[in-house]
Amino acid sequence: MKHGISCLWLLCVCACVGCDRLQAPELAVKDAQSRVVLAEDPWVDATRLVAGETFTCVASAGVVECWGDNAQGQLDVPEGLSRVMDLAAGDAHACAVDGGKVVCWGNNASGQASAPVISNAIMVAAGSAHSCALADGKVNCWGSNQSGQLDVPAGLPTVELVAAGKARTCVASSREITCWGNLPSSEPLRITGIRNPVSLSMGANQLCAIHSRGMFCRSLETGENVEVPQRFEPVLLSSRGARHCLISPSGLDCWDADGKLATGKQAKGEIMAVAVGGKHFCALHQQRISCWGKAPKGMEGVLDPPARWQRKD
Repeated sequence: MKHGISCLWLLCVCACVGCDRLQAPELAVKDAQSRVVLAEDPWVDATRLVAGETFTCVASAGVVECWGDNAQGQLDVPEGLSRVMDLAAGDAHACAVDGGKVVCWGNNASGQASAPVISNAIMVAAGSAHSCALADGKVNCWGSNQSGQLDVPAGLPTVELVAAGKARTCVASSREITCWGNLPSSEPLRITGIRNPVSLSMGANQLCAIHSRGMFCRSLETGENVEVPQRFEPVLLSSRGARHCLISPSGLDCWDADGKLATGKQAKGEIMAVAVGGKHFCALHQQRISCWGKAPKGMEGVLDPPARWQRKD
């Protein structure tokens, strides 16, 4: 099992540079976990928080709840899900691993919500119009293949993490990351020199990863590393578009392609997860969910999680 760091420190919260001002709630970090949970009954303790462009979903104690925009059925969680151990959100669809099987819902214009029959799945990833699942050390993808994002390269080592973005897919093994799809070269991109990855996320044009040697974000267009917050023992990443959020013992950092969105502030709470949406952010802390940012007109509900997640006790 891959665990995060148990600690209670400070938080970094948001003030946007050169765009709408974003104010994060006061939160701090304790017992944050990576996306990978392997146990006899992994759904029992698995809590996942994910966000699409205009909706958010949480999985807790095996059950999924979603809120926000439902124009394409993003909130219509299939009935009967009770052992959810992983969850992912694309632009307007979501996928879950329920008892080892993959279930998807929402926008299915490119087949991204039509999951194939997969057994023993432990992780899912959702891009703009495609989805992937990890099972038995191998990855399987479906949906749009306009840029070859479904064409899993042959000869991959045992896969430990998978992430999907805008027409791109990346996977991580214990020693390297491989990406394919909408890239400058027709050949897969291979990033070596990593060890034991614990978190992998993709924005519109960047890949970010945490491994035992630290953290990095790399442009998938230029191949160059980009500046990221330097934090001791980074724990968990979430990315969407040009925005990224990082949980570490120092708290929560969020930034975009133009620079830092957050400044430091003392805080109280326990951050367990963070999710980056199109123009909003949500964080799970002390069994509560706080959302902030900008809600599109007519979609104000994207900032309002279900009542039970808003309790103040």
